[in-house]
Amino acid sequence: MRKNTFLICLFLSCLAWSTAAWAAEKDDEISKSYFKDAKRYRFKVDAEYLLPEHLKGGKLPIRRLEAELDRFFKVLDLLGENFVRKSGLKQVVICRNLNNGKRKLNGHVYKDCIYLTEGFKPDTVYHELYHVLDNKDSSKDWLKCNDPAFRYRGSSMENPAVKTRFDEGFVSAYARTSEREDRAETFSAMITQGPEFTLRAQKNPVLYAKMQYIIKQTGTASLLGRNYWLNRLGMNIIPPKKKNPPPKPETAPLTVQIVR
Repeated sequence: MRKNTFLICLFLSCLAWSTAAWAAEKDDEISKSYFKDAKRYRFKVDAEYLLPEHLKGGKLPIRRLEAELDRFFKVLDLLGENFVRKSGLKQVVICRNLNNGKRKLNGHVYKDCIYLTEGFKPDTVYHELYHVLDNKDSSKDWLKCNDPAFRYRGSSMENPAVKTRFDEGFVSAYARTSEREDRAETFSAMITQGPEFTLRAQKNPVLYAKMQYIIKQTGTASLLGRNYWLNRLGMNIIPPKKKNPPPKPETAPLTVQIVR
C-alpha cells in the first residue's frame, strides 16, 4: 500500500513538474495567432530578434509584446491587406525604450523593417509604413507643391519670419526637415485626421497639392483602393480659392509740354 502511495505521489510530482515546464516554455513564445496575422500581411514577427548596430532597446515580456501586437494589427486594419503587402514590409519589431544612442525614437525604418517603441501611437505606424512604401529620395512633382522659395532646412532655418510664412503648408514642424519626412507626415495626418485634414488643405494650396499627390500615389486599386480617400477625407474635397492678384496702381496720363 505504501509503495503504491509512493508511486502515485511520484507520478503526480512529475506531472506537476512537466506542466510547469511546459507553461514556462509557452511563456517564452508568441501565440501562433500572431504569426498567422503577420503571414496574412506577408511580414514577420518574433519575440527573438537582433537590433541593427545603430539601434538600442530592451525586449518586452511575451504577454506585453502580444498586447502591443494586438494594437499594431488593429492599426493596420485601417489600411487593408493590399497596401501592407505591396509596401514591401518584411518584419515588425516592438521593443522597450527604442533609441539610437543619442535620442529616443518613437519608430524607425531600416531595410524594410519597422522598429517601434512600446506604447507607440497609430500615426507613428502610418508614418513608418509610408517610409517602407516610399522609395524616392526626391520627387520633382512633390517639390512643385511647395513655395518656390522654400528649402528643406527644418528648425535650422534662421529667419523665423520666413519659417512662419511656410507653416500652413506643412502638417508639422518635423515635416519641414526633409522631403521624405514631409511625405510620410502628410500621409499619416491624412489618415489620422480625416475630414479635419481636408478642412486644413482647403485653406492652403500647398497642403492641398500635397494631399492630391498622396491620393494619386496611394489611392489605386492595388494599394488603398479608389474610394479609400473619398471615404476617409470626406466627400467635399474642394481646392482652395486662388487669391486674386493685387490691382495694378493707376498711372496718371502722360503729358508732354512743348516749349517754344
